[in-house]
Amino acid sequence: MVEQPQEVEGFEVPVHRALSMPRLVAGIPRDIAVLLFTAAAALVFGLQSWWSIPIYAVLHIVCVVATRYEPQWPEALKRSLRLKTHYRA
Repeated sequence: MVEQPQEVEGFEVPVHRALSMPRLVAGIPRDIAVLLFTAAAALVFGLQSWWSIPIYAVLHIVCVVATRYEPQWPEALKRSLRLKTHYRA
């Protein structure tokens, strides 16, 4: 039989939850939030296209829902786009 490893005193380190969770801004990952909010600000304030505010609100809600489902979806998307040539479907 295989013996269970015994816990050795002094070799446990508590890890804070913030080290394993992504940095979120307004409920979405930071890099996606910067990209989305910059594009929204450029169109709304720069071109004064006020009709784009509801579009960005819907995009923000979609990103929040995706983040609640899978917090690391931007990294998976970036990796799949970068390695698209390696995985042909």
